[in-house]
Formats: sequence, structure tokens, C-alpha cells
Amino acid sequence: MNEEELKALLAKADANYQAIKAKADLADVRMKDAEAKADGMAAKFEAQKVEFEKQAAEHKTEMENLKNEIADVEVKFKGFGGPVDHKQQKEQLATAFKNAIGAFVKSAKTSDAQKDASAFKNFVNLHIKAALNLTTTAQGLESIDEVLSREIIERARESYPILGAVGMRNMPRSLREEVLVSYPSVQQGIENVAGTAISQTEVQRYDEVVNQVAKVNAKPRITDEAMVGGDLDLYGHLLRLLDDEIGRYLLMQILYGNGATKNMRGILSSSRLNITNLTGESFKPTFGAGARSPDFYPAVGTGVSGGLPATDKATVDWLIDLESLLPTKYLMGAKWYMNRRTLAKFKKLRDVDDRPIFALGYMGERMSILGYPVVIDDNMPEFNVANAPFLIFGKLEEAFYISPGDIDSMLLDPYTVDGCTLVKVNKEYFEIVGKNDAIIIGAATTAAAA
Repeated sequence: MNEEELKALLAKADANYQAIKAKADLADVRMKDAEAKADGMAAKFEAQKVEFEKQAAEHKTEMENLKNEIADVEVKFKGFGGPVDHKQQKEQLATAFKNAIGAFVKSAKTSDAQKDASAFKNFVNLHIKAALNLTTTAQGLESIDEVLSREIIERARESYPILGAVGMRNMPRSLREEVLVSYPSVQQGIENVAGTAISQTEVQRYDEVVNQVAKVNAKPRITDEAMVGGDLDLYGHLLRLLDDEIGRYLLMQILYGNGATKNMRGILSSSRLNITNLTGESFKPTFGAGARSPDFYPAVGTGVSGGLPATDKATVDWLIDLESLLPTKYLMGAKWYMNRRTLAKFKKLRDVDDRPIFALGYMGERMSILGYPVVIDDNMPEFNVANAPFLIFGKLEEAFYISPGDIDSMLLDPYTVDGCTLVKVNKEYFEIVGKNDAIIIGAATTAAAA
């Protein structure tokens, strides 16, 4: 190998060395950068760890405070024995209340301190507080009067469908509401230039409705022997019977009350329904000239006194016409209300091929006519009685409202009648018409509009 070849070989080796050294230097730089990043991540992790431990300590402190607060509440409300639902509250109060009655009657025979019947409620309150380990009778439970009043109206609404269908609202003792009976008029617009007069148009017109007070009372009696009998619950049974009877009374008032003092103005009574031939309020329009009084509901006659139209087809057409008269805004949720005998008559309607017109509840389907549910209440009138308003269609919950009134009391009096305890119940209810076009009443009459 000559000198020139040796120099070339050394130059090539030196170039290779420099290339390898450059790569090594770059790797070293990258390693140091990675180490720096790792150190930064470690420092960040350590900071996060410190913050997490701080938050965990704060959370532990908060949990301890919450635990102490819960323990304090449990101590203060130990008498409740834990939270109870609404049904349990009523059952607790009912049981304690019935036990209190027996104790009161027994003490009244031996203690001069109980000779005043007005002491009954105080006696029961003290007895219930002791029985349920309460600080006050208002603690977690409604008052005796509130529970009994609610039970009566709730049971009544369950037992009588129409009573459950009318609206419930809170009313003051004296309530007046304005009702629109005529819209403001409009006219073709003109430009107000010299020599041109723009005449005034008609303004909207209002009428008013007012609520009415209805009252019911009862005063049954229970003998002392029956009241204190350990194997009898005549008081509980009496309350259930009162519930049913007051509910039935309210329903009959809602349907047929004559509007006299302490009576409701019933939906089907002359106070709300006037089907006098040619002039009846129930045949007048809801709005505009000659509008009916807002206290009256609209009606449609069958054209037959004490009956339905002459043929099945005519009856179906009549039902369709009646349904079409209800304003569209009330159709969603509208229902038919009738008694079972009227429904049976509709079930028998046949077409020309002797096929049933309506599928009413067959094979598990719900009862419906023209797609609207049927509600059966046997207190509705018969369709085969002259001028009978036997059918209601629409939304009862928007057409008629009731509410508990100001008077709602119950008193047990073991003194007025010897050997007996009188259960004195006084209740008051308010009623008012709602939207008087939310229902239409079908009547078996030949009467019609002028």
C-alpha cells in the first residue's frame, strides 16, 4: 500500500469517526432532554400528590362534620324511628287516634277534669304525642282534622268517578272571576287623511262568575260499650261509612245541587243547564251576540223526548255531531260520562250488516266511543226519561271546580247524649264553574234553539 492509499484510508476512517461522534452527541443531547422532562414530570406528580393528599384530608374532615350533623339530627328526631312515608303517617295517626278515643271515654267516667267536651282535642293531642314519642303533634304528622278531612274527600273521589273527574283548586271564601263573552271587533284599515273619519270598533265584553259555598254535616252516635269494646273498631268503621256517605252527597250536589243556601249548583241542575225550548241558555253560543250566561253549559237534544234518535244510524250520527261541537282545544283528554244502561244501549248499535258500531272494551280493550274513553257512573240520569241530561262529553276537570272550604271540624262529644259518644262532623266546600264550553251535555229532549 503506497502513501496515497494510506492517506485516503485514514481520511475515510476519520470521516466515519466524525459521523459516529455526531450521532453520539445527538443521542446524549436527547438523553439529557428526556432526563429533564422526567425530572419535570416527577416534580409535577409530586405537586399533584401533595394537592390530592390535601383534598383527601379536607374531604375526610367534611365527612366527619357531616357524620356529626347526622348524628345530631338523629338524636333530635329520635322519636320518629326513622323517616316514614305519607301512608305510614296516616296509619300511625289513625291508630293513635282510635286508642286515644277509648282512653278519653274511660277517663271521662272517672275524672272531673274531663267533664268539658272541648277538652277532647287537647286530650287526644297529648295522647298522640305520648303514643308516637313526639315533641309536638305537628312534628312529622298532619293535624287530626287535616288527615280526616283529606281522607274523606280522597276516598270519595275514588268511589265516585265523576267526583274524581271534576277539577280541584284552592279558592277563597268569596271568589269572582271575569269571563270573556265577546271578542273585540276589527275593521278594514284606512288612512287617516283630512276629511276621513276612522270609526271606533266594538271592545271585548266580559261577564263574571262567582263561587258558591256548600255545607254538609253529620252527627251519628256510638254507645259507650261499643266505643270501649276491645274487640270492636266501630269508630274506624263509622269513619269509613261517613267517608262514603259524604262522598255520595258531594257527588249528588255536583250533579244535581239546586243552588239553594248551602247547596252547590249542580252541572245537570237548572242552575247550570237550561234546555227550555227555543230560549234555553244551553242552546246559545259561547261567544258573540246572544252568548249564553257563563254559568251555563251547552246542550244538544236527541230530538226524542225520553229516548235516542229513531235508528241506529241516526244515533251514531247524533254522537258524531255532538263530538264535533266540542272545541278542538278540549278534545285531548275528553271523555264520555254516562251510566251503565246508557252504555249498554250504545253497545247494541248495529250497522246495516248487523255488526256492532263500537268496540267497547271487548277482549281487554278499554271502553271508548269514537276513540274517546267512556267513564261509567251509575248516578248519571237514565236516557229513557223525558228531557233527561243523560250524557256528558268533554273535560270535566276544566268545566267545574270544587275545593274544601273554611269550615272543617270534627268533635267527639260523650256528654250531650247519656251513654253515647256523638261524632259531630261539619264540612264546607266551595264550587265554581270553570270553562263553560269544556263539556257538552246530551239530553233526551225535543227542545231546541230558536
